[in-house]
Amino acid sequence: MADEKELKAARAAFRTMCEMLDDRGWHYDRNDDEFTVRFGVRGEDIPMNITMNVSADTHMAYLTSHLPFDVPEISRDAIVMAVCRANNGIVDGCFDFNYDDGHILFRLSSCFLDSLMSKAMFEYMLLVSCNTVDAYNDKFMHVIKSGMSCDKVAEYIS
Repeated sequence: MADEKELKAARAAFRTMCEMLDDRGWHYDRNDDEFTVRFGVRGEDIPMNITMNVSADTHMAYLTSHLPFDVPEISRDAIVMAVCRANNGIVDGCFDFNYDDGHILFRLSSCFLDSLMSKAMFEYMLLVSCNTVDAYNDKFMHVIKSGMSCDKVAEYIS
């Protein structure tokens, strides 16, 4: 359980995160008790759902984006290859794939232990995540719809 100093730091980081979104004119659902915001973003193709939150216990700010489709069992081996290939080329953040339920999400985190999170850092987290998800979500969908083999996926996502 977080102590008062940790809660104060988390509140400050959460306030800064919300100010960054407000400065950009973005609309979001805010939960002050959980230090969480949720909103949607329209990319070039597939809409993105974003959750950003701050944890007083871990001293971390998190951004996650759950892709709005699940991978059918027949395509899961190919998506394993696709996610591995995508992650190999990503500088910050990563895709996680749950083989059991077929769910893919993107996550990026940043630690604020004994430091202050700036609007610029939250903006970086947001923009890098949106660009990365937008760059790969349609590729993952194409792998699923095309029935691509693992070998073809390795060529397709480099």
